[in-house]
Amino acid sequence: MWLGPVIVLSVAALGAGACSSSNSGGSGGTASGGSAGADSGSGSGGTSGSAGADGGSCHGDATKWATVTQPVSCTKNSDCCVVINGCLNQAQVVSKQNYDKGVDNLWPYCDKECTACMPPAVEVLCNNGQCGLKELDYMDASADKHMDHCGVDATPVVGPLKTMLGC
Repeated sequence: MWLGPVIVLSVAALGAGACSSSNSGGSGGTASGGSAGADSGSGSGGTSGSAGADGGSCHGDATKWATVTQPVSCTKNSDCCVVINGCLNQAQVVSKQNYDKGVDNLWPYCDKECTACMPPAVEVLCNNGQCGLKELDYMDASADKHMDHCGVDATPVVGPLKTMLGC
């Protein structure tokens, strides 16, 4: 199922059923637009390693994160990348340029928001000039689809193709 220029996916939005306990914190659901991820509860402008109001450790920078998570234009799959937050278990589209800068440390969240779920399995693709995420069957997806990765451009088929296979 193509999820279009969706920006943030959570395990709950994917329906993966991969939680080993209840989701007790963090933001969830599917969001689109440039401010996705900024509503994770860490507050605007949080910095890496700061302490939350309840003494929990908070990470990232909501202001910078909102900048790097604007909708991403593309011409090919490799223009698009996805960053997985292992605490929130969400997937976020970023440009290849921002991915190469290591922007995953900008994602704003506090440790108290961790979900005890497994990361979503997604493929990142360029569709109609916009980067987006495609939901993959959780159990059948390879391990690399649960981690940060960039889109892979289709390999052109060389040689003759068969129109029918069988015994």
